[in-house]
Amino acid sequence: MENKNSNYTTIYQEENCIGRGSFGCAMIVNHRKENKKYIAKKIILEGLQPKEQEACMMEVHFLKNLDHPNIVKFKESFFNTNLLVIVMEYCEVGDLGYHIKRKVNKPGEIFTEFEIFNWFVQICLALEYVHARRIIHRDIKT
Repeated sequence: MENKNSNYTTIYQEENCIGRGSFGCAMIVNHRKENKKYIAKKIILEGLQPKEQEACMMEVHFLKNLDHPNIVKFKESFFNTNLLVIVMEYCEVGDLGYHIKRKVNKPGEIFTEFEIFNWFVQICLALEYVHARRIIHRDIKT
């Protein structure tokens, strides 16, 4: 679903920024009616080259069509001339990067071989799903 004229702040209450990038930020938001947390990726379109803007819109198109248990789910998007907001499900137990940072801060603790293998298999299954749809993910992060 894409809401071209709707202001996402009427639907979502912004809570806090959890990450910043060169194009915008990722916010934890609360859906006002559902009382459920999501992540809103806010991309500032003003000042982007036409190809960069097109890449942002393609991201929305691809995310809408992905349905896999190991891929964060798309909820909806909002678009106006200066801002694109992509709302995704919120991973309540954190992403892989979160768990790695937590473990690093606990001297002497390590991940079990089972944990590592389990995460590796989940990543491979998600990549296989994406690649089967002829999508190449060029920005895999923890």
